[in-house]
Amino acid sequence: MRTFFSRLSIKWLLALTILAGLAPWPIGPEPHLIQKLRWLADGTLTRPIDLFDLAFHAAPAILLCGKILADLTSTE
Repeated sequence: MRTFFSRLSIKWLLALTILAGLAPWPIGPEPHLIQKLRWLADGTLTRPIDLFDLAFHAAPAILLCGKILADLTSTE
């Protein structure tokens, strides 16, 4: 798994996290990720398309966290 994370560029992951996390801001009233997390907390996130949208917008942030953890725990 560390080999996978070592191939990822932290610069690209950071850019993707910001872009996917803030989309469609400033056009929409709030970013999709915030909206989906709010729905998840309220218990109204039930449609499969909304679950996919949450996973899609959260994936770069999850990968970024994995990359940071892999870099911090590397023994090189």
